[in-house]
Amino acid sequence: MSQMQRATHERTDRRFDLRLLSGGDAALYRSIYCDADTMRYVGAPLSQTAATASFEAALRLNDRRPALSQFLVILNRLDAREEGICGIRHGVPRLGAAEIGMMLKGSAREQGYSHEILGHVMDHVFQSSAVEAVWVRYLGEHVAAERLVAGLGFEQSQLVADDDPRRWAHLDRVRWSKQSGINNRGNTCPK
Repeated sequence: MSQMQRATHERTDRRFDLRLLSGGDAALYRSIYCDADTMRYVGAPLSQTAATASFEAALRLNDRRPALSQFLVILNRLDAREEGICGIRHGVPRLGAAEIGMMLKGSAREQGYSHEILGHVMDHVFQSSAVEAVWVRYLGEHVAAERLVAGLGFEQSQLVADDDPRRWAHLDRVRWSKQSGINNRGNTCPK
Protein backbone atom coordinates (compact mmCIF):
# COMPACT_ATOMS: atom_id res chain seq x y z
CA MET A 1 0.00 0.00 0.00
CA SER A 2 1.49 3.36 -0.98
CA GLN A 3 1.88 6.27 1.42
CA MET A 4 -0.96 8.07 -0.38
CA GLN A 5 -3.30 5.11 0.15
CA ARG A 6 -2.56 4.88 3.86
CA ALA A 7 -4.63 6.58 6.49
CA THR A 8 -4.20 10.15 7.57
CA HIS A 9 -1.31 9.66 9.95
CA GLU A 10 0.61 6.88 11.56
CA ARG A 11 0.01 6.00 15.17
CA THR A 12 1.59 2.83 16.41
CA ASP A 13 -1.38 2.09 18.66
CA ARG A 14 -3.84 1.98 15.76
CA ARG A 15 -5.21 -1.39 14.77
CA PHE A 16 -6.80 -0.07 11.57
CA ASP A 17 -5.95 1.74 8.37
CA LEU A 18 -8.22 3.49 5.90
CA ARG A 19 -7.90 3.45 2.12
CA LEU A 20 -10.10 4.67 -0.70
CA LEU A 21 -12.73 2.28 -1.95
CA SER A 22 -11.52 0.87 -5.28
CA GLY A 23 -12.78 -1.28 -8.14
CA GLY A 24 -11.65 -4.47 -6.41
CA ASP A 25 -13.96 -3.85 -3.43
CA ALA A 26 -17.27 -4.76 -5.09
CA ALA A 27 -17.69 -8.02 -3.16
CA LEU A 28 -17.02 -6.28 0.17
CA TYR A 29 -19.48 -3.52 -0.69
CA ARG A 30 -22.21 -5.98 -1.69
CA SER A 31 -21.58 -8.16 1.38
CA ILE A 32 -22.32 -5.16 3.60
CA TYR A 33 -25.13 -3.41 1.71
CA CYS A 34 -27.02 -6.63 0.87
CA ASP A 35 -26.83 -8.06 4.41
CA ALA A 36 -30.09 -7.67 6.36
CA ASP A 37 -28.36 -7.84 9.75
CA THR A 38 -25.85 -5.12 8.82
CA MET A 39 -28.55 -2.91 7.31
CA ARG A 40 -31.12 -3.28 10.11
CA TYR A 41 -30.39 0.20 11.50
CA VAL A 42 -29.67 1.80 8.12
CA GLY A 43 -32.44 0.80 5.74
CA ALA A 44 -33.65 -2.07 3.65
CA PRO A 45 -30.85 -4.31 2.35
CA LEU A 46 -30.03 -3.71 -1.29
CA SER A 47 -30.44 -6.26 -4.04
CA GLN A 48 -27.22 -7.40 -5.72
CA THR A 49 -28.09 -5.23 -8.74
CA ALA A 50 -28.84 -2.16 -6.63
CA ALA A 51 -25.69 -2.69 -4.55
CA THR A 52 -23.57 -2.93 -7.71
CA ALA A 53 -25.08 0.33 -9.00
CA SER A 54 -24.50 1.98 -5.61
CA PHE A 55 -20.90 0.73 -5.58
CA GLU A 56 -20.24 2.18 -9.04
CA ALA A 57 -21.74 5.50 -7.93
CA ALA A 58 -19.48 5.49 -4.84
CA LEU A 59 -16.43 4.98 -7.07
CA ARG A 60 -17.48 7.91 -9.25
CA LEU A 61 -17.95 10.10 -6.16
CA ASN A 62 -14.45 9.16 -4.96
CA ASP A 63 -13.06 10.37 -8.30
CA ARG A 64 -14.79 13.78 -8.26
CA ARG A 65 -12.78 16.89 -7.55
CA PRO A 66 -13.31 18.60 -5.31
CA ALA A 67 -14.13 15.49 -3.31
CA LEU A 68 -17.44 16.18 -1.59
CA SER A 69 -17.90 12.53 -0.68
CA GLN A 70 -15.42 9.80 0.13
CA PHE A 71 -15.89 6.09 0.62
CA LEU A 72 -13.10 4.33 2.49
CA VAL A 73 -12.35 0.72 3.33
CA ILE A 74 -11.45 -0.10 6.92
CA LEU A 75 -8.47 -2.46 7.06
CA ASN A 76 -7.23 -4.43 10.05
CA ARG A 77 -3.48 -3.73 10.25
CA LEU A 78 -2.74 -7.16 11.71
CA ASP A 79 -3.69 -9.10 8.60
CA ALA A 80 -5.00 -6.48 6.10
CA ARG A 81 -8.51 -7.95 6.52
CA GLU A 82 -11.30 -5.67 5.30
CA GLU A 83 -13.51 -4.93 8.31
CA GLY A 84 -16.00 -2.52 6.76
CA ILE A 85 -16.68 0.68 4.87
CA CYS A 86 -16.98 4.26 6.03
CA GLY A 87 -18.32 7.29 4.27
CA ILE A 88 -17.68 11.01 4.52
CA ARG A 89 -19.97 13.67 3.04
CA HIS A 90 -18.67 17.24 3.18
CA GLY A 91 -21.16 20.07 3.57
CA VAL A 92 -23.71 17.88 5.39
CA PRO A 93 -25.72 18.85 7.33
CA ARG A 94 -24.28 22.32 6.76
CA LEU A 95 -21.29 24.09 5.26
CA GLY A 96 -18.11 23.74 7.28
CA ALA A 97 -19.12 20.28 8.46
CA ALA A 98 -18.95 16.67 7.32
CA GLU A 99 -21.25 13.76 8.01
CA ILE A 100 -19.42 10.52 8.74
CA GLY A 101 -20.64 6.98 9.05
CA MET A 102 -19.43 3.42 9.02
CA MET A 103 -20.76 -0.06 8.55
CA LEU A 104 -18.82 -3.07 9.73
CA LYS A 105 -18.96 -6.65 8.47
CA GLY A 106 -20.71 -9.05 10.81
CA SER A 107 -17.40 -10.55 11.92
CA ALA A 108 -16.13 -7.10 12.95
CA ARG A 109 -19.17 -6.06 14.98
CA GLU A 110 -19.21 -6.50 18.76
CA GLN A 111 -15.41 -6.76 18.81
CA GLY A 112 -14.80 -3.38 20.44
CA TYR A 113 -13.56 -1.89 17.15
CA SER A 114 -16.21 0.79 16.59
CA HIS A 115 -14.86 3.39 19.00
CA GLU A 116 -11.35 3.16 17.59
CA ILE A 117 -12.46 3.11 13.96
CA LEU A 118 -14.85 6.06 14.24
CA GLY A 119 -12.13 7.99 16.10
CA HIS A 120 -9.73 7.19 13.27
CA VAL A 121 -12.27 8.43 10.70
CA MET A 122 -12.64 11.68 12.68
CA ASP A 123 -8.86 12.11 12.75
CA HIS A 124 -8.83 11.60 9.00
CA VAL A 125 -11.59 14.15 8.35
CA PHE A 126 -10.09 16.83 10.56
CA GLN A 127 -6.57 16.28 9.20
CA SER A 128 -7.55 16.15 5.53
CA SER A 129 -10.08 18.99 5.34
CA ALA A 130 -11.00 22.36 6.76
CA VAL A 131 -14.29 21.23 8.32
CA GLU A 132 -14.93 22.52 11.82
CA ALA A 133 -17.33 19.77 12.93
CA VAL A 134 -18.21 16.17 12.17
CA TRP A 135 -21.77 14.90 12.37
CA VAL A 136 -23.24 11.43 12.68
CA ARG A 137 -26.79 10.26 12.10
CA TYR A 138 -28.30 7.10 13.53
CA LEU A 139 -31.64 5.62 14.53
CA GLY A 140 -32.66 6.43 18.08
CA GLU A 141 -33.39 2.75 18.72
CA HIS A 142 -29.77 1.83 17.92
CA VAL A 143 -28.52 1.78 21.50
CA ALA A 144 -24.97 0.76 20.60
CA ALA A 145 -24.63 3.70 18.18
CA GLU A 146 -25.94 6.09 20.81
CA ARG A 147 -23.41 4.81 23.36
CA LEU A 148 -20.63 4.98 20.77
CA VAL A 149 -21.18 8.63 19.85
CA ALA A 150 -21.69 9.64 23.49
CA GLY A 151 -18.47 7.84 24.42
CA LEU A 152 -16.57 9.78 21.76
CA GLY A 153 -17.89 13.11 23.08
CA PHE A 154 -20.53 13.92 20.46
CA GLU A 155 -23.32 16.28 21.47
CA GLN A 156 -26.92 15.58 20.47
CA SER A 157 -28.50 18.04 18.03
CA GLN A 158 -32.08 18.74 17.04
CA LEU A 159 -31.93 18.72 13.23
CA VAL A 160 -35.05 16.63 12.63
CA ALA A 161 -38.67 16.72 13.76
CA ASP A 162 -39.44 15.20 17.15
CA ASP A 163 -41.24 12.26 15.53
CA ASP A 164 -38.28 11.42 13.25
CA PRO A 165 -36.53 8.25 14.49
CA ARG A 166 -33.11 9.52 13.34
CA ARG A 167 -30.79 11.30 15.73
CA TRP A 168 -28.01 13.72 14.83
CA ALA A 169 -24.95 14.39 16.95
CA HIS A 170 -21.88 16.53 16.32
CA LEU A 171 -18.34 17.03 17.60
CA ASP A 172 -16.24 20.07 16.76
CA ARG A 173 -12.59 20.16 15.75
CA VAL A 174 -11.32 21.91 18.90
CA ARG A 175 -13.03 19.51 21.28
CA TRP A 176 -11.84 16.45 19.34
CA SER A 177 -8.28 17.79 19.21
CA LYS A 178 -8.27 18.23 22.99
CA GLN A 179 -9.79 14.79 23.57
CA SER A 180 -7.62 12.89 21.12
CA GLY A 181 -4.37 14.80 21.64
CA ILE A 182 -3.89 14.95 17.88
CA ASN A 183 -2.95 18.07 15.98
CA ASN A 184 -5.54 17.84 13.24
CA ARG A 185 -4.47 20.54 10.83
CA GLY A 186 -2.66 18.36 8.30
CA ASN A 187 -3.78 17.53 4.77
CA THR A 188 -2.86 13.93 4.05
CA CYS A 189 -6.04 12.63 2.48
CA PRO A 190 -5.85 9.08 1.05
CA LYS A 191 -5.80 9.23 -2.75
